[in-house]
Amino acid sequence: HRNKSLSSNVLQLYYNGFIPFCVYTTYFTLPKNFTIICDNCWAGKVYQELGLPYQTPFVGMFVFSPDYIKMLKNLKHYLSGNIPLKFVKKSKYIKDFDNAYPLALLDNIELHFLHYADEEEATQKWNRRLERIHWDNL
Repeated sequence: HRNKSLSSNVLQLYYNGFIPFCVYTTYFTLPKNFTIICDNCWAGKVYQELGLPYQTPFVGMFVFSPDYIKMLKNLKHYLSGNIPLKFVKKSKYIKDFDNAYPLALLDNIELHFLHYADEEEATQKWNRRLERIHWDNL
């Protein structure tokens, strides 16, 4: 059984509109090993609130919608771990990108590592979290 304070955290997330009802109701039946694929920091917040380790590379970063949809169409290709991050200085989505955070291409997908200090941190955490993906429980 999960502890009472953790259950109340999940309930609070649901009441505040942070997680949908389906996530709230399945929380009590899902195993602890699941991966959230999303285009922004939402996944990280859910893992934090549930007291679970990050099991997705999509933490502290975002992906613009066109690239996100493209990535979803071939998820195993992009998240295989076989494609190195290529850090770039220009964004196809932000006209005057100021390089305030690391920006990388994953093949042809633009990844914005908004909450990372540098390319090394972004690379290390991206690769480590790729290994945690539960392909059987997305």
